[in-house]
Amino acid sequence: MLKYRWSLSRIKAVVPGMLFYGAVIGIAVYLQFFNDKASKLPESQYPDYDRVMNMQVIPLAVNGRKGPAVDSLNTIERRFKNINCEIDEAYLFIHAAINVNLFNPNDLIPLNSGANMYVQLASLGEGSETLGGHIIRDGRELLAPESINSSVYLYSLKDISYRPTRNDPTKEGRNITSVIGKNKEFRTRVSISFSGGDRVIHNISIHYTCKDLEICHGNDFNKCLIKPIK
Repeated sequence: MLKYRWSLSRIKAVVPGMLFYGAVIGIAVYLQFFNDKASKLPESQYPDYDRVMNMQVIPLAVNGRKGPAVDSLNTIERRFKNINCEIDEAYLFIHAAINVNLFNPNDLIPLNSGANMYVQLASLGEGSETLGGHIIRDGRELLAPESINSSVYLYSLKDISYRPTRNDPTKEGRNITSVIGKNKEFRTRVSISFSGGDRVIHNISIHYTCKDLEICHGNDFNKCLIKPIK
């Protein structure tokens, strides 16, 4: 009987330790399983697109806005002020479609090969310059999600091909970020045009980051935003 009591007391003393070590082993096994599972998650098909969509945004045209027409291209014009942001990266994002049925605004198809995408950037004031024009789809596009009823294009503004005028045989591929540089005021003109349907502009915007993270991500982030001029 004494031997039995002694054994029972020993068991009572040992069991908490066993439970503790068992819990530790269980947690370790779970974490290993979780890490293995996480490491096997598929990588994004559109890493550039995912990264760019988290940057600061300059909205050039959104939600199907068509005008007013300021020239023969029926471009949409806006003006902005760069407040203390030295551009690090800048990308042009275009999401648009063609409405082929005027009686059904939801009957949309992607842009066809004849569609003309026009983006012009012009700095204002002393030392002004104008860059951009009719975008050439020559394979410099970054991968972006596809859609059955619209087109999505993503370009780096540091390497974009365009023609200054529609019929100009000259093809320019260059960095056009200087126009939106630090402390500059600039004008943007954008348009989607083609025959055989009505344009639908979901979103045309510039996505950017600033080089000086300490200034731009400090106490007052507004010191580095690019803001519209009314």
